[in-house]
Amino acid sequence: MGLPETDPPARPAAAAVLVAYLALLFYGLGAGLLEQLLNYPMWRDMGARMADADFTATRRDHLWRIVPLLVIPVALRFPATVFLLARRPAFVPRWAVLVALACQAVGWASSALIQIPIQSALTDHGYSDALLDRLIVTDFWLRVLPSVVEAGVGLFLLRRVAARLA
Repeated sequence: MGLPETDPPARPAAAAVLVAYLALLFYGLGAGLLEQLLNYPMWRDMGARMADADFTATRRDHLWRIVPLLVIPVALRFPATVFLLARRPAFVPRWAVLVALACQAVGWASSALIQIPIQSALTDHGYSDALLDRLIVTDFWLRVLPSVVEAGVGLFLLRRVAARLA
């Protein structure tokens, strides 16, 4: 047997968390795509034109911004998703929340084991074509694609919300 769907007193909280989850999901997808499509190529262009000392100093000056703009919103999505698993609205299927959690797990594992070590090496040791190539490729396959799959789940959930309103 699965976890029970939300009981009537929990519905307003579950609805609010669903809205927060969807907002964080689509915000995180957009911010992640911006990172993949704009920032990573920019680091490649800058690194090829700068001395390593300038490259590492520039990264140290700018990388702190990723925490409030991307890391915190993406991190907040995880507890919202866990809450939905435990107290989801009746129209939210359990499988959808499990797929969302699996996609997030892939992204977090990839961040911890691959992307953050690469980012640290670039900041500590300077520009490397090979490291930036690895960062871009692994980010695409292990963070962007799972986020796109999760966005598909989010669109499915939005469709179910719209159907309830019709």
